[in-house]
Amino acid sequence: MNKIYVAAPVCEQMRARWVADLLKDEGAEITSSWLYAPEIGYGKDSEERLKIMAERDLVEISNSDIFLQLSLPGSPGGMHVELGYAMAFRKRIFVVGFRQHVFHRHPDLSTIFIETQADFRDAAMNIVRKIVCSFHYINSPSIQNLVREID
Repeated sequence: MNKIYVAAPVCEQMRARWVADLLKDEGAEITSSWLYAPEIGYGKDSEERLKIMAERDLVEISNSDIFLQLSLPGSPGGMHVELGYAMAFRKRIFVVGFRQHVFHRHPDLSTIFIETQADFRDAAMNIVRKIVCSFHYINSPSIQNLVREID
């Protein structure tokens, strides 16, 4: 099973959930519980709940195989911290959306960047296809045999 954490601005929860549901339809397990939480966001949550959410998000990233960032305007920074955390744990990382900082240019990231919001849907579909192809590659018998030989 391929476990995926989906990061995005909180204000884009519905769009992130749409992408996550596409991945679930392809057999992925989504580890980012924030996608399905009701009424989240600054001003809606207590300080204590925000602390719990921050800790939970990092655990969910740790428990994932793949990190997908939807790089859309509107994030005060949480998804960027999550990207750094995923990089530190050497997760397979995919980014779709707008280039926002130097780390979006890192050679270990698989990226599809867009110029306008109108381009997002097609780009998201393309990144989902890339991720699904990586499932088949990683899960193919020849790759599994190679992994066993290396171990």
